[in-house]
Amino acid sequence: MAKDDLSLLRSIGEKEIAKYARRGIFSVTQLSYTFRSRKKYMGSNRKGQLHQHALQALAIREKKVYVLGTPGLPFPSPRIYFDIEGDPERRFDYLLGMIVEAKGVVERHSFWPTARLRSRGCSNSSST
Repeated sequence: MAKDDLSLLRSIGEKEIAKYARRGIFSVTQLSYTFRSRKKYMGSNRKGQLHQHALQALAIREKKVYVLGTPGLPFPSPRIYFDIEGDPERRFDYLLGMIVEAKGVVERHSFWPTARLRSRGCSNSSST
């Protein structure tokens, strides 16, 4: 990092830079050593996380990306569960099962091999 000035940090204002200067912190590297992770209290009703300049400085110093909090991952729709039943010694699959869950509706599908497709190990026919 060629320049190590606090003004490089995103959304830091002159008042905050002056506050850090009164505490003897003049560079991003110095600020990065002040970061302490805080426990999240159950009773806290804060809607969003505040931007933490010390965490951003730590990320710059260590050249890493930090995620504050737990990111929400969307659940895919539909959910599909797939199962294969077979005999591994004979290398033969005799039942392919699938459960499809979409919008609260669950569908179950079973795929049984027919006599002529038994040598291939699976079938195109299905029964619900």
